Amino acid sequence: MTVNLRDIIRGTEGEKTVRVTEDGVVLFNAGYNPSVLSTFDNPGPGRYRLRIQARAAQTEKPVTMLVYAGVWGLRDKHIAGYFDVPPGETTTVEIIDRLWEPSDTFEIYPVDTVHGQNDPEHYDGPGLFVGDVEIEGPLGEWPPPSRASVLGGADPELGTMDDAERILGGFLPLAFRRPVGPEDLDPILALVRTALEAGRPFEKALRSGLKGALCSPEFLFLEEPGGAELGDHALAARLSYFLWSSMPDAELFAIAEQGSLRRADVLHRQVERMLGDARAKRFTENFTGQWLKLREIDATLPDQILYPDYDELLKRSMVEESHRFFGEILDSDLSLAHFIDSDFIFANERLAKHYGIEGVTGQALRKVSLPPDSVRGGVLTQASVLKVTANGTSTSPVLRGVWLLDNFLGYPSPPPPMGV
Repeated sequence: MTVNLRDIIRGTEGEKTVRVTEDGVVLFNAGYNPSVLSTFDNPGPGRYRLRIQARAAQTEKPVTMLVYAGVWGLRDKHIAGYFDVPPGETTTVEIIDRLWEPSDTFEIYPVDTVHGQNDPEHYDGPGLFVGDVEIEGPLGEWPPPSRASVLGGADPELGTMDDAERILGGFLPLAFRRPVGPEDLDPILALVRTALEAGRPFEKALRSGLKGALCSPEFLFLEEPGGAELGDHALAARLSYFLWSSMPDAELFAIAEQGSLRRADVLHRQVERMLGDARAKRFTENFTGQWLKLREIDATLPDQILYPDYDELLKRSMVEESHRFFGEILDSDLSLAHFIDSDFIFANERLAKHYGIEGVTGQALRKVSLPPDSVRGGVLTQASVLKVTANGTSTSPVLRGVWLLDNFLGYPSPPPPMGV
């Protein structure tokens, strides 16, 4: 469906805070921003594609457009994406994000334009023009390709035990991440046979077998045989879940099957290949999330009276800076000393403004060189780390000292003396 903020806003109180044009509206971030796509009734949970016609208005510089999702739902709204929208001709911005609740929708918001103006017809500062918004979804075909891949051509209505044995015989090695034998397959097939004998349709009987496999400890845990040396399949699984947070791919499976993964040259090539894959971003996010405690970024919320400039875009930029910094050291094979002190950071306009660094425009993070006298550089001065080691209202030398001992120096602080 296609919606237009002009039609949503016209005749409401929100019309007083925006400029309505023939083909859309110009948003000026007037404190109250009536840009919720309230006429969109989503058919249900799923992923949706937005195509937004937008351009920077009354300025020669790009304006940042923020898109929120989940505005009316029971979950807190989150940033679905942010974009630097140039002036001139209208640009079509495309974004895909997930809605969870039937009442969820999207909201469009300009960043760093102006707050509090209430005369949109005569205001001559920068704004964000938004035209038609096309919404498509829920995305995905049914049945999905993964279902057809599992069935392998078997008829879900008229399948037989032979079909079940063939399907599960191909599924279990993937689920268990190793070759399987009759001792693995027979108990799963017994679940299917029991369901068929009870008169259940083939598809439901097959589901019983698949559920049995997915409830098995062989699937839920990385089981590694005892001994001094890991087997190739156990090593492949350990490597894949470490770098990709997922199961081995076909190439890693094949090498494990050949029994050559433990060779140093083969292992080195596979690690380099996996780090060069887009899935390696999960390693960066999970490693820094655990090591630097970035998973606790929302554990406290800065006091809005003391820190009114803290917002979702700044928080997102802070965390992404740490991810990009870690990724740069890993990809470029830089010295570990950069974690303590570096002559560069990663920043966008929002984060650079927070740091007091000039000359950075746009919301895309990029590598920024630091002058010799800069107080920035290294992990310890990154806003994300400072955030997770504070309590929301003030700096805590004790929290940061404990964090430094635990996470950087590897010397956990001892318990306090008796009676303290």
